[in-house]
Amino acid sequence: MVTKQELEQQLATADFYKKVYPGMFKSGKRKEALETWNNALQKGIADSVLLREAEHGSFTYKVYAFSVKETIPQEEVDVLKEAVAQYDVNQIRYEAFSVPGYFAVYDRDGKFFQDDYQIMDLCQRDSGIYVVIVSETEKDELDCPYIAYTYNPDGSLWFWCMARKYIG
Repeated sequence: MVTKQELEQQLATADFYKKVYPGMFKSGKRKEALETWNNALQKGIADSVLLREAEHGSFTYKVYAFSVKETIPQEEVDVLKEAVAQYDVNQIRYEAFSVPGYFAVYDRDGKFFQDDYQIMDLCQRDSGIYVVIVSETEKDELDCPYIAYTYNPDGSLWFWCMARKYIG
């Protein structure tokens, strides 16, 4: 049986985030990551909440909040839902975002470019709650971007991006 401390260590590794996206697991190579995530959910270490869905052309955007520290309080979920409701997720994939240690750009064709890939930057943030915008399309899953921003206690938003092909 995996201990709480061991689970917390697994959730703090870059390898875990390369294999998994909380709330949208698939079979195969993600099986171990799914087991880790489910164990973390059961022990109250992690949490995942769907905040919003939006359609745009062939894309479906799903906005999730997830935490690798503890269960997300309902009052935080309400604040996050309000924050993402005001953001135009339909345009986000055509923009460039930069945060310390990470920079990525998507062009109009949805191709992915990156200068730096430091997924640990996600794990090391202190706020513990992250909002992930997932865009999905049936036409080309590999180049479908995962775009996220962290919601910080001071109300600011920090952006980071990654593509599915770099996760699984």
